[in-house]
Amino acid sequence: MAHPSSLENIVQNAAITLLARIVTDDSLDRLRRLKRGATYIGSWLPDRSSRSKKGPNGAADIGIAGNL
Repeated sequence: MAHPSSLENIVQNAAITLLARIVTDDSLDRLRRLKRGATYIGSWLPDRSSRSKKGPNGAADIGIAGNL
């Protein structure tokens, strides 16, 4: 039978390893939640006045492709 102090060392090492794994997994989960929860702050679409501008021929100006 193993010496009691060596059994205590085995149990202590297992507990430390388990604790390290739990802390690591919880930390990674929290980072994933924070990354997933990041939101874009700003306007998603241009304001209506910039979308309704008409070009010289009366058609909506669609940028470079409209000027070709």
